[in-house]
Amino acid sequence: MRGPLGSHRLLSRVYMAKVRFRLANPLAIPRLIVLEPWGGEYWLPPGKTYELVSEGDLAYPMEIELHEERIVICAFDSAGALMTLYDDAGRELASA
Repeated sequence: MRGPLGSHRLLSRVYMAKVRFRLANPLAIPRLIVLEPWGGEYWLPPGKTYELVSEGDLAYPMEIELHEERIVICAFDSAGALMTLYDDAGRELASA
């Protein structure tokens, strides 16, 4: 199924969502992106944009914390939750 936030499917009475959004850094300094609960850390260079794809149960909201030096993104708190970060060429990024 497709909705305003992305695609989702019913899995054992749990609505699994797949959402995509872009993280852009308009600043002149790199920003640290932290993906929780895994603790993955990624540097977003100035002027670059990354795409985040997150999958999980719609019953559990994602949380985004904006700090001066970093952005912390907490995944759907559900079994099977997954977050993947891609660069502007579509390549999956490895944690720093």
